[in-house]
Amino acid sequence: MKLKLTRKKPENGDGDAAKPPPQGIAAHGNALRQLALVALGIVLVPVLLGFAYLKLVREPGLESDQIDRVATAYAVQQATNIDRLFVRLGERLSGAAGTPSAWSAIESASAEQLTALEQSLLSFFPEAIGLRVLPVGELGTATFTSADQGLRSHIQVDMVR
Repeated sequence: MKLKLTRKKPENGDGDAAKPPPQGIAAHGNALRQLALVALGIVLVPVLLGFAYLKLVREPGLESDQIDRVATAYAVQQATNIDRLFVRLGERLSGAAGTPSAWSAIESASAEQLTALEQSLLSFFPEAIGLRVLPVGELGTATFTSADQGLRSHIQVDMVR
């Protein structure tokens, strides 16, 4: 006895509806696209966190360090320029005081010669508004021989120096 297997025909007349589902892997939607998006998210999160760290933490610190370095370099440059100015001023002062006319005027302590010396020393220092020559005694303090100096005490002499 042989049995014959017969299929029932669908009642609506559609023959494809009765087919069994295909064997193997079945996926709904685009699984490759989902996998790529997850991988991209895993890669981009650390990169974005790294850029956020650089922008928010590291860059302001570098900027403030650079400002400090520039300010320090500027201050050192200004201090060097002021030092050079004082050194050159001292050299010019020594050169002006070492002239024979300056020595003779200082030794004589004559008011006319001191006034002439002051006028000639102003040519050594064109940036000076005024110049006063004060006679200094053997102890290195100002001697007051006459009232034509305009100074009334040793404190004023020290302030002039």
